[in-house]
Amino acid sequence: SASPSPAGSPKGHSSPSSGSGRRREASEWDTQAEAVLAKLREFAANKDMRRASADLVAQLCARLWDLVLDVQAGRGSKPQSFASKLLREIMGLMDLRDMKEPKFLFKLSRSALALLRTEGSTNGFPTSGVQQAYLNIAQGLFKYSQKGEYDKDFMAEGLLEPLLETLESDAPECASNDLRVYVVGVLKNVSNEEDSQRRLAERG
Repeated sequence: SASPSPAGSPKGHSSPSSGSGRRREASEWDTQAEAVLAKLREFAANKDMRRASADLVAQLCARLWDLVLDVQAGRGSKPQSFASKLLREIMGLMDLRDMKEPKFLFKLSRSALALLRTEGSTNGFPTSGVQQAYLNIAQGLFKYSQKGEYDKDFMAEGLLEPLLETLESDAPECASNDLRVYVVGVLKNVSNEEDSQRRLAERG
């Protein structure tokens, strides 16, 4: 089913068969997606605005997932280029102290982990930069995995699967021993929750 669209976020019309129709749809997607990025940058640059609009920021973090799904589906005229821009903005947000709260961090982490595995998203990033991005995400999640009250949130935000995929990956950017220690730590900590145990067992 089609993902819901954020305010100003791309939502497709029925796909016309003509090339001009597809180009128009891609152009509309680009315009709306760039508007979401602009709003993201606006919040990133203004701490007072983030503080005054915390609920809106949380909604924006959740809706970024829709953009991620669209990019993975090849929406827009240059999905790989947009994936790279979106990843930079999300990682920048995650560096802000007040965005490390769980209601923001879990949603941003989910989007970032998906983008890191999306073709073209890390073009122009050195391998060391991609490794650091993975490590930053894992460290942030590990902190909250140590507090039992967030176990269900890890499940609800769909974080177990991408963490397992990171652990199982043979990509050089996922090979860091430090990264693996943190990811294993998260999975062990949240596996106290019954649903988490079941999902982990399903993956073997």
